[in-house]
Amino acid sequence: MEAALNGLDQQSGSQLDKAVFFGDPLKQKAASDRRYAVKLDDMNTRVLTAIYAAGLDKHPASPGGKIDFAKNAAVAEEVARAGIVLLRNERSVLPLAASAKSIAVIGGYADRGVMSGGGSSQVQGEAGPAVTIPVAVGPSGSSASQQYHRSSPLEAIKALAPSAVITFRDGRYIADAVEQARHAEVAIVFATEWRTEGFDQPDLSLPDGQDELIAAVAAANPNTIVVLETGGPVKMPWLGKTAAVIEAWYPGARGGQAIASVLFGQTNPAGRLPITFPASEEQLPRPKLDGSDWVEPYTADDIPPGGDKLHADYDIEGADVGYRWFARKAAKPLFPFGFGLSYTRFSAGGLAVKGRTATFTVTNTGQRAGDEVAQLYLVSRAGQPTRRLVGFQRVTLEPGASQQVTVTIDPRLLADWKDNGWSMPAGDYGLALGRDAEDLGSVVNVRMAAKTWSD
Repeated sequence: MEAALNGLDQQSGSQLDKAVFFGDPLKQKAASDRRYAVKLDDMNTRVLTAIYAAGLDKHPASPGGKIDFAKNAAVAEEVARAGIVLLRNERSVLPLAASAKSIAVIGGYADRGVMSGGGSSQVQGEAGPAVTIPVAVGPSGSSASQQYHRSSPLEAIKALAPSAVITFRDGRYIADAVEQARHAEVAIVFATEWRTEGFDQPDLSLPDGQDELIAAVAAANPNTIVVLETGGPVKMPWLGKTAAVIEAWYPGARGGQAIASVLFGQTNPAGRLPITFPASEEQLPRPKLDGSDWVEPYTADDIPPGGDKLHADYDIEGADVGYRWFARKAAKPLFPFGFGLSYTRFSAGGLAVKGRTATFTVTNTGQRAGDEVAQLYLVSRAGQPTRRLVGFQRVTLEPGASQQVTVTIDPRLLADWKDNGWSMPAGDYGLALGRDAEDLGSVVNVRMAAKTWSD
């Protein structure tokens, strides 16, 4: 029940809890305790706001109603195209020409579909998954399954390169995959890494020998393109041998078409990394997972003092999570937060800051239309170095076109939370435009007064 006072609006997954606390128990508590009554109004306001903002009152779900799978799939494809990140593109091997003569497609069940992340967010199309692979995860051997959406990248590639000789190998045998790659003009390796809620990854490698597969194929064909379908960052020991790498994440119901669209340039990639890709686990605050050294069967000696609860000390990084940790440690990641390449080029400049409003101009200096995600970072505060993304905006530009961008900075991004409130020290605040969290432009300083407030 205290979770309501601490900011929880809905009890999701209540069937897994001891009781439905946000039902009658919360109602009774609100009737006898004004704190809960006020909080309940606050909770309901946010829930109802979302309902009316989304128009659910005008378009309620009708039991037994027909789902428009085609329209939903079109939305899924649009989202996937927008989120795919181009990480590497040597010799401008991408986009591929539709006139490519021979393409070897390898691995990742690319002949069948694209990987779907597991857990309660997983949704499949009308016909169900294209591939289902049972898997035991966790120390208890809990069962789950890897699933693939029915959207074949192989078929989508064939549709965009109708004159090419296209072969497929599942990648189980590296020698077979290498032979196909050696005789093709281009090799595209699909690599997958499945994740689900409630379970951690033991490290940042690709499972099932896929790192070795990619390295071997790249050694055989200099035009090797890697398509990653992963739920997070992975190491890439083979990166320097490849021609191109795209991060497609879990691209959903039309992921195959979205990937092919980026590969052949129908879509100019504009996704940016929402997380940092470390060069190795050693760069992380905890290179080794808490509890990963427990070995089954557990004994009393394995369990730490206080019972079977793991202890994670978040004082190590404090508020400096992700890219801010890397900035604090001056560590160079494999790919920084905010990173993403394009088939065109952009420049940004003319940064001017007045109070908490920043303006600047973004220009497409390349030869293709595309989207740029302009990013604004706080790099110093009252004489102390820091790194915080304080604003960003996605703009679509034709070749040679420019657009002025205005970003309003949330004051909380300039402050610290302490003593149950927000606090900003007085002093100069340095801001810079960035292509990502590491590639930053000239710093503009603005003087700000001390301020404290509470939400």
